[in-house]
Amino acid sequence: TAHRPLVLVTSHHAVARAQVTAAEADGSVTVVRTEIDALLRGETPAPPAGDGPLVLLSPDERARPGHSGPLATALAEQAVALLDGANRPFDAAVLIGGDGAEAFLTAVGSHGIAVRGTLLEGVPDGRIAGGPRDGLAVVTKAGGFGDETTLTLLLRSLRTPTRTETSR
Repeated sequence: TAHRPLVLVTSHHAVARAQVTAAEADGSVTVVRTEIDALLRGETPAPPAGDGPLVLLSPDERARPGHSGPLATALAEQAVALLDGANRPFDAAVLIGGDGAEAFLTAVGSHGIAVRGTLLEGVPDGRIAGGPRDGLAVVTKAGGFGDETTLTLLLRSLRTPTRTETSR
């Protein structure tokens, strides 16, 4: 169970964008939008007040040629800065998009993910393996996977206690 996940969306796939829009519209998340130039300068937005899931969303426009790697790295570094700088800490990471997931794992000094199972069909659930964030809950999802409700369902599943957790 996670109470406050940080969602990093680096995918530009229309499905990933529709999922963020739907989750924001139903009040499931707060979205922090970024701009390419600000990202590449290393500017980190201040996390908004609140204690629910936060989505760090890559810029709407696609990166200029040669910038996709640095952009994913910059977004991952922003996510780590948000993890470290929040008044109420994030207790899980949801990584949407392969480049961003890889960059995030590198930014936290991890050597991989210890997969425990699936949160939803096609959505692996695990823990970060290695580094200072060892053991942090992490969920990964391809940007083009699912429909517009997938992110909302994923977050609901992540935040719902399992039977064993509720019986403790």
